[in-house]
Amino acid sequence: MEDLRIKTRGQLDTLEKIMLRIPLYHGYKEKELRRESDSLLRNHIYQNLLDAKQNLKKKQSQLIENNQMDLGKKIDKIIVSCDTVAERIHHAEGGYSGFWDAVKIKEKELDMLYQFDVDISAIADETKTHSNELLAASHSGKAEDLSTITQKIDLLDEKITARTNLLNGYGDT
Repeated sequence: MEDLRIKTRGQLDTLEKIMLRIPLYHGYKEKELRRESDSLLRNHIYQNLLDAKQNLKKKQSQLIENNQMDLGKKIDKIIVSCDTVAERIHHAEGGYSGFWDAVKIKEKELDMLYQFDVDISAIADETKTHSNELLAASHSGKAEDLSTITQKIDLLDEKITARTNLLNGYGDT
């Protein structure tokens, strides 16, 4: 995926480019562009996770039709986890800090936040790919087929927690 920070900066109109030359406004606008890029990336992640969830639901229906209730129950837990992670990233903070906030979010933290989301995006892409492969598999399904998706979703959850810790000032996790 292309660097959305470059893309958003390229979308500025002439007036915004002129205003970027104003010293106080420049810093504000640069942070705002970073937050907008991050928001676009998080929306992409969210959509990939929703797609993965839909694939898992379709596979669950196939499993139930084939009387594989045990796998149907296992995949239901994965669907819930996928939905939880998707909603966590969808409602994640965007890196704004007010003037009086104890924890300040500067450019460095916004760049780290974006890098977290790039890493999360790669894992979400892999999760969607694995869910596509699972759905397309001709066999009914096996428990080991679900373990890769489960691992990816668990890793996403860990990364989102680390991202939240960064925003809350708990350190560079």
